[in-house]
Amino acid sequence: MFQREFALRVCALPGSEAYCRLSVNSQLLARCSHLMKISKNSFNPPPKVESSVIRLDPRHPPPPIDFEEWDGLVKLVFNRKNKKVSSIFRTKVALQTLYNSYVSYIKMENGGSLEGAATMSIEAFKELVESLLQTEPLFERRGRSLSLEDVAHLLSLFNTRGVHFI
Repeated sequence: MFQREFALRVCALPGSEAYCRLSVNSQLLARCSHLMKISKNSFNPPPKVESSVIRLDPRHPPPPIDFEEWDGLVKLVFNRKNKKVSSIFRTKVALQTLYNSYVSYIKMENGGSLEGAATMSIEAFKELVESLLQTEPLFERRGRSLSLEDVAHLLSLFNTRGVHFI
């Protein structure tokens, strides 16, 4: 049993007003279903908020996704869930964040050093991201309308091009 607003956010479907980062992350790891609304008058003394009962069934086995990478992508997309995904990835802040993640990932792969590693300049990285944005129609949708499968597809597109969210 949870506060009604929280329960609705956990169980929200893509495209609904309540669909958010919490919805995506919770539905990645569990099947969520809203069971019933409980009136505040059912309690003595009555609280100031309505309650709901939800059911969370953990997914077995959990999806084969790196959760840190998943959450990094979801954090970027749902920071401005009403903007088009392509617009989010064209902002200076998002590009700089992705580039910093790219460089740190290369360092991590090479044992903490950039010596001998094939890194690209930030301009070349911007061109890489822009070419990725041009190829996939999912980038023209808004974050609030992306399903779990859509987000997983975006994550795989970025990862195959060497862009990581860690």
